Amino acid sequence: MRKRLAIAVGMLLLGGIGAMFWLLPRTPRAGPWKLADGSELSLAGVTYGKHHTMRYGDRFVDYLYPVLTKALRNKFGCKVTTLDTTNANAVVIWFWGKGVPLAATSGYWGIQEPPYCISVADAFGMESDVVDRPASKIAMRGTNVLYGWELKQFPRRSREMNIRVYGAAFNRDKQQFVTQFKILNRGQRKFPMWKAEPLPITVTTNGLEVTFARFTTGTEEYMFLPERKVTNYFSYAGFTLMENHQLADADWRVVFASASAASGEARDSYGWMESPGYDGLSYILPFKGTFWMEEPAWKLRVKISRIAHFPQDELWTVMGVAVPARGKAIDLNLKTNMHGSEIELFAINGPMTNFNDGVRATIGKVPPQLSVRSPLPALDTQLEIVDVKDNLGRNVPFGWDGGIPSTGGRGATIRELIQVFPITIPDGAETLDITFAYTKSVFVEFVAKPTVAKQSQ
Repeated sequence: MRKRLAIAVGMLLLGGIGAMFWLLPRTPRAGPWKLADGSELSLAGVTYGKHHTMRYGDRFVDYLYPVLTKALRNKFGCKVTTLDTTNANAVVIWFWGKGVPLAATSGYWGIQEPPYCISVADAFGMESDVVDRPASKIAMRGTNVLYGWELKQFPRRSREMNIRVYGAAFNRDKQQFVTQFKILNRGQRKFPMWKAEPLPITVTTNGLEVTFARFTTGTEEYMFLPERKVTNYFSYAGFTLMENHQLADADWRVVFASASAASGEARDSYGWMESPGYDGLSYILPFKGTFWMEEPAWKLRVKISRIAHFPQDELWTVMGVAVPARGKAIDLNLKTNMHGSEIELFAINGPMTNFNDGVRATIGKVPPQLSVRSPLPALDTQLEIVDVKDNLGRNVPFGWDGGIPSTGGRGATIRELIQVFPITIPDGAETLDITFAYTKSVFVEFVAKPTVAKQSQ
Protein backbone atom coordinates (compact mmCIF):
# COMPACT_ATOMS: atom_id res chain seq x y z
CA MET A 1 0.00 0.00 0.00
CA ARG A 2 2.76 2.40 0.99
CA LYS A 3 4.63 1.52 -2.16
CA ARG A 4 1.61 2.36 -4.31
CA LEU A 5 1.10 5.63 -2.43
CA ALA A 6 4.74 6.57 -2.94
CA ILE A 7 4.49 5.83 -6.64
CA ALA A 8 1.32 7.93 -6.91
CA VAL A 9 2.91 10.86 -5.06
CA GLY A 10 6.01 10.59 -7.23
CA MET A 11 3.96 10.63 -10.42
CA LEU A 12 2.04 13.65 -9.17
CA LEU A 13 5.26 15.50 -8.42
CA LEU A 14 6.69 14.64 -11.82
CA GLY A 15 3.45 15.78 -13.42
CA GLY A 16 3.59 19.00 -11.43
CA ILE A 17 7.18 19.68 -12.47
CA GLY A 18 6.26 18.96 -16.10
CA ALA A 19 3.28 21.26 -15.77
CA MET A 20 5.48 24.05 -14.44
CA PHE A 21 7.68 23.85 -17.51
CA TRP A 22 4.64 23.50 -19.75
CA LEU A 23 3.11 26.72 -18.45
CA LEU A 24 6.31 28.72 -18.50
CA PRO A 25 6.49 31.30 -21.31
CA ARG A 26 7.78 29.83 -24.58
CA THR A 27 9.83 32.98 -25.21
CA PRO A 28 12.26 34.76 -22.86
CA ARG A 29 10.75 37.79 -21.21
CA ALA A 30 11.36 41.17 -22.79
CA GLY A 31 10.69 44.65 -21.47
CA PRO A 32 9.40 46.42 -19.54
CA TRP A 33 8.53 49.36 -21.78
CA LYS A 34 6.87 52.55 -20.59
CA LEU A 35 3.63 53.53 -22.35
CA ALA A 36 1.96 56.90 -22.80
CA ASP A 37 -0.64 56.28 -20.08
CA GLY A 38 2.07 55.57 -17.48
CA SER A 39 1.61 51.79 -17.51
CA GLU A 40 4.39 49.31 -18.18
CA LEU A 41 4.36 46.61 -20.85
CA SER A 42 6.43 43.41 -20.88
CA LEU A 43 6.37 40.15 -22.81
CA ALA A 44 4.75 37.25 -20.95
CA GLY A 45 5.10 34.54 -23.59
CA VAL A 46 4.09 33.17 -26.97
CA THR A 47 1.74 30.25 -27.68
CA TYR A 48 1.08 28.34 -30.89
CA GLY A 49 -1.72 26.26 -32.43
CA LYS A 50 -5.47 26.37 -31.88
CA HIS A 51 -5.79 25.97 -28.08
CA HIS A 52 -3.81 28.58 -26.15
CA THR A 53 -3.16 28.58 -22.40
CA MET A 54 -1.33 31.16 -20.29
CA ARG A 55 -0.82 31.16 -16.55
CA TYR A 56 -1.16 34.44 -14.68
CA GLY A 57 -1.02 33.09 -11.10
CA ASP A 58 2.00 31.91 -9.07
CA ARG A 59 0.40 29.35 -6.77
CA PHE A 60 1.42 25.69 -6.93
CA VAL A 61 -2.08 24.73 -8.15
CA ASP A 62 -1.72 27.18 -11.04
CA TYR A 63 1.34 25.26 -12.23
CA LEU A 64 -0.57 21.97 -11.81
CA TYR A 65 -3.33 23.12 -14.17
CA PRO A 66 -2.43 20.72 -17.06
CA VAL A 67 -2.68 17.60 -14.86
CA LEU A 68 -5.76 18.60 -12.86
CA THR A 69 -9.28 17.55 -13.73
CA LYS A 70 -11.82 20.19 -14.69
CA ALA A 71 -13.49 19.82 -11.30
CA LEU A 72 -10.21 20.39 -9.43
CA ARG A 73 -9.33 23.36 -11.63
CA ASN A 74 -12.65 24.96 -10.71
CA LYS A 75 -12.30 24.01 -7.05
CA PHE A 76 -8.87 25.58 -6.66
CA GLY A 77 -9.67 28.50 -8.96
CA CYS A 78 -6.57 28.06 -11.11
CA LYS A 79 -5.37 31.39 -12.43
CA VAL A 80 -4.87 30.26 -16.00
CA THR A 81 -6.57 31.82 -19.01
CA THR A 82 -7.37 30.00 -22.25
CA LEU A 83 -8.05 31.14 -25.79
CA ASP A 84 -9.26 29.05 -28.73
CA THR A 85 -8.56 30.50 -32.18
CA THR A 86 -10.29 29.79 -35.48
CA ASN A 87 -6.92 29.24 -37.14
CA ALA A 88 -5.36 25.89 -36.20
CA ASN A 89 -1.86 27.34 -36.75
CA ALA A 90 -2.31 30.62 -34.89
CA VAL A 91 0.34 32.52 -32.95
CA VAL A 92 -0.69 34.46 -29.83
CA ILE A 93 1.59 37.04 -28.17
CA TRP A 94 0.93 37.50 -24.43
CA PHE A 95 1.82 40.76 -22.67
CA TRP A 96 1.80 41.79 -19.03
CA GLY A 97 0.34 45.23 -18.41
CA LYS A 98 1.38 46.77 -15.09
CA GLY A 99 -0.34 49.83 -13.62
CA VAL A 100 -3.09 49.84 -16.26
CA PRO A 101 -5.61 52.67 -15.60
CA LEU A 102 -9.12 51.44 -14.83
CA ALA A 103 -11.78 51.95 -17.49
CA ALA A 104 -14.18 54.83 -17.01
CA THR A 105 -17.06 52.48 -17.82
CA SER A 106 -17.46 48.72 -17.65
CA GLY A 107 -16.81 48.45 -21.40
CA TYR A 108 -14.77 45.54 -22.68
CA TRP A 109 -14.47 43.18 -19.67
CA GLY A 110 -14.18 46.23 -17.44
CA ILE A 111 -10.67 46.96 -18.75
CA GLN A 112 -9.99 49.89 -21.04
CA GLU A 113 -8.47 49.37 -24.47
CA PRO A 114 -4.66 49.10 -24.23
CA PRO A 115 -2.82 52.23 -25.42
CA TYR A 116 -0.80 50.27 -27.97
CA CYS A 117 -1.17 48.07 -31.06
CA ILE A 118 1.18 45.56 -32.69
CA SER A 119 2.32 44.42 -36.11
CA VAL A 120 4.66 41.79 -37.57
CA ALA A 121 7.70 42.42 -39.77
CA ASP A 122 9.54 39.88 -41.90
CA ALA A 123 13.27 39.51 -42.52
CA PHE A 124 13.10 42.25 -45.19
CA GLY A 125 11.52 44.73 -42.78
CA MET A 126 8.16 44.77 -44.56
CA GLU A 127 5.23 44.87 -42.18
CA SER A 128 1.79 43.38 -41.68
CA ASP A 129 -1.41 45.28 -41.13
CA VAL A 130 -1.78 46.44 -37.55
CA VAL A 131 -3.46 44.23 -34.92
CA ASP A 132 -5.46 46.92 -33.17
CA ARG A 133 -7.11 45.00 -30.31
CA PRO A 134 -6.27 41.99 -28.14
CA ALA A 135 -8.20 38.74 -28.51
CA SER A 136 -8.09 38.17 -24.76
CA LYS A 137 -7.50 40.22 -21.63
CA ILE A 138 -7.93 39.44 -17.98
CA ALA A 139 -7.31 41.47 -14.83
CA MET A 140 -4.74 39.83 -12.54
CA ARG A 141 -4.03 41.78 -9.37
CA GLY A 142 -5.03 45.38 -8.82
CA THR A 143 -4.33 47.26 -12.03
CA ASN A 144 -2.25 44.51 -13.66
CA VAL A 145 -3.63 42.91 -16.83
CA LEU A 146 -2.69 39.94 -19.05
CA TYR A 147 -3.35 40.58 -22.76
CA GLY A 148 -3.40 37.97 -25.54
CA TRP A 149 -2.88 39.24 -29.10
CA GLU A 150 -3.55 36.86 -32.01
CA LEU A 151 -1.38 37.59 -35.04
CA LYS A 152 -3.60 37.91 -38.11
CA GLN A 153 -0.78 38.20 -40.63
CA PHE A 154 2.71 36.74 -40.21
CA PRO A 155 5.36 35.04 -42.41
CA ARG A 156 4.38 31.42 -41.73
CA ARG A 157 7.32 29.88 -43.57
CA SER A 158 9.92 31.90 -41.67
CA ARG A 159 11.90 30.54 -38.74
CA GLU A 160 11.52 33.81 -36.86
CA MET A 161 9.67 37.12 -37.05
CA ASN A 162 9.83 40.61 -35.59
CA ILE A 163 7.05 41.93 -33.36
CA ARG A 164 6.67 45.73 -33.42
CA VAL A 165 4.77 47.62 -30.74
CA TYR A 166 3.32 51.07 -31.42
CA GLY A 167 1.45 53.53 -29.28
CA ALA A 168 -2.14 53.54 -30.54
CA ALA A 169 -3.97 56.62 -31.79
CA PHE A 170 -7.63 57.26 -30.95
CA ASN A 171 -8.68 55.17 -33.98
CA ARG A 172 -6.43 52.26 -32.88
CA ASP A 173 -3.97 52.92 -35.72
CA LYS A 174 -0.24 53.35 -35.18
CA GLN A 175 0.88 56.59 -33.56
CA GLN A 176 4.51 56.23 -32.53
CA PHE A 177 7.07 53.42 -32.35
CA VAL A 178 7.59 51.86 -28.89
CA THR A 179 9.77 48.79 -29.32
CA GLN A 180 10.61 45.74 -31.42
CA PHE A 181 11.62 42.21 -30.46
CA LYS A 182 12.14 38.89 -32.23
CA ILE A 183 10.30 35.60 -31.65
CA LEU A 184 10.69 32.11 -33.09
CA ASN A 185 8.01 30.57 -35.24
CA ARG A 186 7.37 27.23 -33.54
CA GLY A 187 4.27 26.51 -35.62
CA GLN A 188 3.96 24.59 -38.85
CA ARG A 189 6.39 25.85 -41.48
CA LYS A 190 6.16 23.31 -44.29
CA PHE A 191 3.44 24.02 -46.81
CA PRO A 192 2.70 23.25 -50.47
CA MET A 193 4.50 25.36 -53.07
CA TRP A 194 2.11 27.03 -55.51
CA LYS A 195 3.44 28.15 -58.89
CA ALA A 196 2.87 31.73 -59.96
CA GLU A 197 2.07 32.81 -63.50
CA PRO A 198 3.92 35.84 -64.87
CA LEU A 199 1.95 39.05 -65.28
CA PRO A 200 -0.02 40.13 -67.20
CA ILE A 201 -2.59 37.32 -66.97
CA THR A 202 -5.86 37.51 -68.92
CA VAL A 203 -9.00 35.52 -68.14
CA THR A 204 -12.14 35.67 -70.30
CA THR A 205 -15.62 35.02 -68.86
CA ASN A 206 -18.93 35.63 -70.67
CA GLY A 207 -17.20 37.89 -73.18
CA LEU A 208 -15.50 40.02 -70.50
CA GLU A 209 -11.69 40.05 -70.61
CA VAL A 210 -10.11 40.62 -67.18
CA THR A 211 -6.37 41.27 -67.18
CA PHE A 212 -4.37 41.14 -63.95
CA ALA A 213 -1.70 43.63 -64.95
CA ARG A 214 0.01 44.88 -61.81
CA PHE A 215 0.72 43.35 -58.37
CA THR A 216 2.95 45.20 -55.90
CA THR A 217 3.59 44.96 -52.18
CA GLY A 218 5.57 46.78 -49.52
CA THR A 219 4.43 50.26 -50.51
CA GLU A 220 5.38 52.56 -47.66
CA GLU A 221 3.02 55.40 -46.82
CA TYR A 222 4.43 57.75 -44.22
CA MET A 223 2.18 59.34 -41.64
CA PHE A 224 3.70 62.75 -40.87
CA LEU A 225 0.74 64.14 -38.98
CA PRO A 226 1.29 66.25 -35.82
CA GLU A 227 1.90 63.34 -33.41
CA ARG A 228 2.27 60.52 -35.91
CA LYS A 229 5.58 59.77 -37.58
CA VAL A 230 5.17 56.13 -38.56
CA THR A 231 5.00 54.06 -41.73
CA ASN A 232 2.04 52.00 -42.91
CA TYR A 233 2.52 49.25 -45.49
CA PHE A 234 0.13 48.55 -48.36
CA SER A 235 -0.19 46.26 -51.37
CA TYR A 236 -1.98 46.91 -54.66
CA ALA A 237 -3.52 44.83 -57.44
CA GLY A 238 -4.29 46.50 -60.79
CA PHE A 239 -6.71 45.25 -63.46
CA THR A 240 -7.85 46.13 -66.98
CA LEU A 241 -11.35 45.30 -68.27
CA MET A 242 -12.12 44.80 -71.97
CA GLU A 243 -15.35 43.85 -73.74
CA ASN A 244 -15.74 43.53 -77.52
CA HIS A 245 -12.13 44.71 -77.87
CA GLN A 246 -12.89 47.98 -76.08
CA LEU A 247 -12.28 49.22 -72.55
CA ALA A 248 -15.22 48.21 -70.35
CA ASP A 249 -14.58 50.60 -67.43
CA ALA A 250 -17.91 52.35 -67.93
CA ASP A 251 -19.91 49.11 -67.70
CA TRP A 252 -17.98 47.05 -65.14
CA ARG A 253 -16.15 47.66 -61.87
CA VAL A 254 -13.58 45.58 -59.99
CA VAL A 255 -15.01 45.81 -56.48
CA PHE A 256 -13.24 43.24 -54.30
CA ALA A 257 -10.59 40.54 -54.12
CA SER A 258 -9.66 37.93 -51.55
CA ALA A 259 -6.08 36.67 -51.59
CA SER A 260 -4.71 33.50 -50.02
CA ALA A 261 -1.43 31.60 -49.89
CA ALA A 262 -0.77 27.87 -49.52
CA SER A 263 0.46 28.55 -45.97
CA GLY A 264 -2.96 29.82 -44.88
CA GLU A 265 -2.15 33.53 -45.04
CA ALA A 266 -5.15 35.55 -46.26
CA ARG A 267 -5.87 39.14 -47.27
CA ASP A 268 -9.02 41.03 -48.26
CA SER A 269 -9.00 44.20 -50.30
CA TYR A 270 -10.67 47.28 -48.90
CA GLY A 271 -12.42 49.64 -51.27
CA TRP A 272 -11.50 50.16 -54.91
CA MET A 273 -9.94 52.95 -56.96
CA GLU A 274 -10.65 53.95 -60.54
CA SER A 275 -7.50 54.25 -62.56
CA PRO A 276 -8.41 55.64 -66.00
CA GLY A 277 -5.30 55.83 -68.12
CA TYR A 278 -2.84 55.27 -65.25
CA ASP A 279 -0.40 52.54 -66.31
CA GLY A 280 -3.13 51.33 -68.66
CA LEU A 281 -5.23 50.08 -65.71
CA SER A 282 -8.98 50.25 -65.19
CA TYR A 283 -9.20 49.65 -61.44
CA ILE A 284 -6.81 49.23 -58.50
CA LEU A 285 -7.59 47.30 -55.32
CA PRO A 286 -5.64 48.22 -52.17
CA PHE A 287 -4.74 45.75 -49.39
CA LYS A 288 -3.53 46.63 -45.90
CA GLY A 289 -0.19 45.10 -44.99
CA THR A 290 2.41 43.13 -46.90
CA PHE A 291 2.13 40.09 -49.14
CA TRP A 292 5.11 38.15 -47.76
CA MET A 293 7.77 37.65 -50.43
CA GLU A 294 8.63 34.22 -48.97
CA GLU A 295 5.38 32.93 -50.49
CA PRO A 296 6.00 31.56 -54.01
CA ALA A 297 2.50 32.55 -55.13
CA TRP A 298 -0.81 34.05 -54.01
CA LYS A 299 -4.25 33.11 -55.29
CA LEU A 300 -6.58 36.07 -55.91
CA ARG A 301 -10.33 35.62 -56.32
CA VAL A 302 -11.61 38.82 -57.90
CA LYS A 303 -15.21 40.08 -57.84
CA ILE A 304 -16.38 42.21 -60.78
CA SER A 305 -19.81 43.87 -60.87
CA ARG A 306 -21.75 45.49 -63.68
CA ILE A 307 -22.44 49.22 -63.20
CA ALA A 308 -24.25 50.08 -66.44
CA HIS A 309 -26.26 48.53 -69.31
CA PHE A 310 -27.94 46.02 -67.00
CA PRO A 311 -30.09 43.16 -68.33
CA GLN A 312 -33.81 43.84 -67.95
CA ASP A 313 -34.28 41.01 -65.45
CA GLU A 314 -31.85 42.77 -63.09
CA LEU A 315 -33.73 46.12 -63.09
CA TRP A 316 -36.47 47.32 -60.72
CA THR A 317 -38.23 50.65 -61.32
CA VAL A 318 -40.43 52.23 -58.65
CA MET A 319 -42.78 54.84 -60.12
CA GLY A 320 -44.34 57.91 -58.51
CA VAL A 321 -42.59 57.97 -55.13
CA ALA A 322 -43.85 61.09 -53.34
CA VAL A 323 -41.28 63.71 -52.37
CA PRO A 324 -41.45 64.36 -48.59
CA ALA A 325 -41.82 67.86 -47.21
CA ARG A 326 -38.91 69.54 -45.49
CA GLY A 327 -38.15 67.83 -42.18
CA LYS A 328 -40.44 64.87 -42.98
CA ALA A 329 -39.88 61.20 -43.86
CA ILE A 330 -42.17 58.70 -45.59
CA ASP A 331 -42.21 54.96 -44.85
CA LEU A 332 -42.52 53.20 -48.21
CA ASN A 333 -42.15 49.44 -47.65
CA LEU A 334 -41.95 48.80 -51.41
CA LYS A 335 -40.60 45.32 -52.18
CA THR A 336 -39.59 43.11 -55.06
CA ASN A 337 -37.82 39.77 -55.50
CA MET A 338 -34.74 39.43 -57.69
CA HIS A 339 -32.33 36.51 -57.97
CA GLY A 340 -34.29 34.85 -55.17
CA SER A 341 -33.70 37.78 -52.80
CA GLU A 342 -36.14 40.32 -51.36
CA ILE A 343 -35.19 43.96 -52.02
CA GLU A 344 -37.03 46.73 -50.18
CA LEU A 345 -37.11 50.49 -50.65
CA PHE A 346 -38.34 51.18 -47.15
CA ALA A 347 -38.03 54.95 -46.66
CA ILE A 348 -37.42 58.33 -48.24
CA ASN A 349 -36.75 61.43 -46.21
CA GLY A 350 -36.95 65.07 -47.22
CA PRO A 351 -34.33 67.74 -46.59
CA MET A 352 -33.30 68.60 -43.03
CA THR A 353 -34.78 65.43 -41.52
CA ASN A 354 -33.61 63.54 -38.46
CA PHE A 355 -32.46 60.18 -39.83
CA ASN A 356 -32.97 56.84 -38.09
CA ASP A 357 -33.17 53.61 -40.11
CA GLY A 358 -33.27 51.33 -37.08
CA VAL A 359 -29.55 50.62 -37.34
CA ARG A 360 -27.99 54.05 -37.06
CA ALA A 361 -29.23 57.55 -36.32
CA THR A 362 -27.71 60.88 -37.23
CA ILE A 363 -27.12 63.77 -34.90
CA GLY A 364 -28.77 66.78 -36.50
CA LYS A 365 -30.33 67.06 -39.94
CA VAL A 366 -29.49 65.21 -43.15
CA PRO A 367 -30.15 65.90 -46.85
CA PRO A 368 -32.78 63.92 -48.79
CA GLN A 369 -31.98 60.24 -49.12
CA LEU A 370 -33.36 56.81 -50.01
CA SER A 371 -33.02 53.83 -47.64
CA VAL A 372 -32.88 50.32 -49.12
CA ARG A 373 -32.43 46.90 -47.54
CA SER A 374 -31.16 43.74 -49.20
CA PRO A 375 -30.19 40.33 -47.79
CA LEU A 376 -26.85 39.27 -46.33
CA PRO A 377 -24.73 37.36 -47.01
CA ALA A 378 -24.74 38.33 -50.68
CA LEU A 379 -21.45 37.08 -52.03
CA ASP A 380 -22.39 37.15 -55.73
CA THR A 381 -24.87 40.03 -55.95
CA GLN A 382 -24.61 43.81 -55.86
CA LEU A 383 -27.28 46.48 -55.40
CA GLU A 384 -26.87 49.63 -57.48
CA ILE A 385 -29.03 52.71 -58.05
CA VAL A 386 -29.21 53.31 -61.79
CA ASP A 387 -31.42 56.31 -62.43
CA VAL A 388 -33.67 58.81 -60.65
CA LYS A 389 -36.04 61.21 -62.46
CA ASP A 390 -38.66 63.62 -61.13
CA ASN A 391 -42.20 64.14 -62.43
CA LEU A 392 -40.93 66.83 -64.83
CA GLY A 393 -38.49 64.39 -66.45
CA ARG A 394 -35.40 65.98 -64.90
CA ASN A 395 -32.45 63.84 -63.84
CA VAL A 396 -32.02 63.73 -60.05
CA PRO A 397 -28.38 63.45 -58.93
CA PHE A 398 -27.71 60.62 -56.50
CA GLY A 399 -24.84 59.14 -54.54
CA TRP A 400 -24.05 56.33 -52.13
CA ASP A 401 -23.50 56.83 -48.41
CA GLY A 402 -22.39 53.34 -47.44
CA GLY A 403 -23.97 50.19 -46.10
CA ILE A 404 -24.54 48.92 -42.57
CA PRO A 405 -25.08 45.21 -41.74
CA SER A 406 -28.21 44.62 -39.65
CA THR A 407 -29.94 41.80 -37.81
CA GLY A 408 -33.30 43.06 -39.03
CA GLY A 409 -34.45 43.26 -35.42
CA ARG A 410 -34.39 39.45 -35.12
CA GLY A 411 -31.80 37.91 -32.80
CA ALA A 412 -28.05 38.38 -33.17
CA THR A 413 -27.51 36.99 -36.69
CA ILE A 414 -26.65 39.49 -39.44
CA ARG A 415 -29.39 39.12 -42.06
CA GLU A 416 -29.52 42.25 -44.17
CA LEU A 417 -27.63 45.25 -45.51
CA ILE A 418 -29.04 48.75 -45.07
CA GLN A 419 -27.83 51.10 -47.82
CA VAL A 420 -28.37 54.85 -48.00
CA PHE A 421 -28.45 56.80 -51.28
CA PRO A 422 -28.38 60.63 -50.93
CA ILE A 423 -30.37 62.47 -53.62
CA THR A 424 -30.54 66.11 -54.69
CA ILE A 425 -34.21 66.89 -55.31
CA PRO A 426 -34.84 69.80 -57.72
CA ASP A 427 -37.21 72.60 -56.73
CA GLY A 428 -40.77 71.88 -57.79
CA ALA A 429 -40.38 68.09 -57.87
CA GLU A 430 -43.44 66.26 -56.52
CA THR A 431 -42.71 62.61 -57.32
CA LEU A 432 -39.71 60.48 -58.30
CA ASP A 433 -39.22 57.47 -60.57
CA ILE A 434 -36.34 55.40 -59.19
CA THR A 435 -34.56 52.53 -60.96
CA PHE A 436 -32.40 50.02 -59.08
CA ALA A 437 -30.28 47.14 -60.35
CA TYR A 438 -29.64 43.97 -58.40
CA THR A 439 -26.93 42.37 -60.46
CA LYS A 440 -25.02 39.10 -60.41
CA SER A 441 -21.27 39.55 -60.07
CA VAL A 442 -18.55 37.82 -62.08
CA PHE A 443 -15.65 36.05 -60.37
CA VAL A 444 -12.22 35.23 -61.80
CA GLU A 445 -9.11 33.72 -60.23
CA PHE A 446 -5.39 34.36 -60.71
CA VAL A 447 -2.23 32.86 -59.21
CA ALA A 448 0.63 35.35 -59.13
CA LYS A 449 3.54 36.68 -57.09
CA PRO A 450 3.88 40.40 -56.30
CA THR A 451 6.93 42.53 -56.80
CA VAL A 452 8.29 44.93 -54.20
CA ALA A 453 7.04 48.42 -54.97
CA LYS A 454 9.43 51.22 -55.83
CA GLN A 455 8.84 53.75 -53.08
CA SER A 456 8.86 56.62 -55.58
CA GLN A 457 5.45 55.29 -56.70
